[in-house]
Amino acid sequence: MGATVTAIAMIAYQVAAKATRDAFFLSNFPVSALPAMMIATSVLAIALAYAFTRALSAWGPERVIPTAFAGSAGLLLLEWAISFPLRRQAAVLVYLHYGCLGALLISGFWSFLNERFDPRTAKRLLGRISAGGTVGGLLGGLVASQVGEGWPLLGLGVGLVLFDLVALEIARRVWQRGEVIARV
Repeated sequence: MGATVTAIAMIAYQVAAKATRDAFFLSNFPVSALPAMMIATSVLAIALAYAFTRALSAWGPERVIPTAFAGSAGLLLLEWAISFPLRRQAAVLVYLHYGCLGALLISGFWSFLNERFDPRTAKRLLGRISAGGTVGGLLGGLVASQVGEGWPLLGLGVGLVLFDLVALEIARRVWQRGEVIARV
């Protein structure tokens, strides 16, 4: 159950975060600024992917993934705090954060599971975990649809912290107590 709930939280975060990122950025900058932002995000994502891979190799997913979820939650809170006095700068940070870390966390989560399962168990359980990711996509889409309905963008950012913290806590428990995965 733990790995499935982590997949739900992680994918819901990814879908909702992209909608929030785009809405927040485009509410502060003209659409003509988007290509430059996408280029900057791509360059940063490449550098972070390299560093993330090195970290996974050096310390293993059991240490890196929970730390990455915690770091993402911390960044969200920092971005939220600076969005009041520095709205445009926060919009850039939010765009870079969501554009770079989301895919790394998802990839790292699968590395995390790969380290945790033997091949026979993986074959039996990964379908359920993937289905959880699908449910997370639906949940994230529901949250994202509310961005268009007028939910405050800054409130959504703080709400997204909860997805990171849920994923962090469950990933930590899944690694520490292998029986959590065995009961998925």
